[in-house]
Amino acid sequence: MILVTGAAGYIGSFFIHYLKKKNKHIQLRAVDSFEGGQLQRVGDVPVEKVDLTNREEVEPLMKDITVVVHCAAMSAIPDCETYSQRAILTNVLTVYNLLEEGSKHKLKKIIFPSSFAVYAPNQAHISEQSQVSPYNFYGHLKQWGEQLILAYHKQANIDYVIFRQTNVCGKGLVEKGTVLQLMCQAIKKDKPLTVFGSGKQMRNFIHINDVVRYYEEALTSHTGIYNLGGPESLSIKDLAHRMTWVAKKQLNKEVEVVFQPSDREGKELTTPNFFCDISKLTKDFRRAPSYGVNEMIGDMLLDQKR
Repeated sequence: MILVTGAAGYIGSFFIHYLKKKNKHIQLRAVDSFEGGQLQRVGDVPVEKVDLTNREEVEPLMKDITVVVHCAAMSAIPDCETYSQRAILTNVLTVYNLLEEGSKHKLKKIIFPSSFAVYAPNQAHISEQSQVSPYNFYGHLKQWGEQLILAYHKQANIDYVIFRQTNVCGKGLVEKGTVLQLMCQAIKKDKPLTVFGSGKQMRNFIHINDVVRYYEEALTSHTGIYNLGGPESLSIKDLAHRMTWVAKKQLNKEVEVVFQPSDREGKELTTPNFFCDISKLTKDFRRAPSYGVNEMIGDMLLDQKR
């Protein structure tokens, strides 16, 4: 049986929806703490309330689980820094509890959404062999999760796929306030696009439709660490201007871009010519992401229009 944690969240809920749409007979168990998402059911799959930081709740949960897709996490960087103790429990202790209790039962594999935040900043070309040295606390949390997984792979033979993800976007079953989604909402409301700081912060985007396809294949194939990103990286400023172009072409809307100061100035990646190397991913999975940035923007703007 497959366990999806964070099942009321953005990626977890969409992954369950995707799997059940492809195979209605697939055996899934879905859990969430309901601290963030409140979705009680995904199709015919109920979302159970489980505190993964509590070993006593995790132990009975893991008895029949063979694969864990561990989407549960505190992902907002400012929240991780402000509520650091809760972030450690949510992002690290849960990984340990799932692996420790799973190793006593039938667990064969864990799929772990990590982050590009584990890499050292100001590296222009980032592959899986690039230096790992997180530049924020969220990155450290993901690094510690990775280290636990690698340790249990060695001592308990639990297989793994770690996806070092960039920014996931696209229409899910629940909303997530990504920069792309916030900008799309502004366009829908005929408001200007707000860029905080210089706008030089670099981003890479991958569509959630692509993400769940890679997750699905990872359930039964592959072992290792993979960069999971899109084909193009660009600055927030360039993204905003790209969105104005697509909005004009697709919706016939004129959109203004405004700049405001940011309290995170100097704390984010601004490396020019930033390149997310996904060659290992596309080679092993024999699939390249199907959405470019323009397609992602267009898809999300059309969704906002509905």
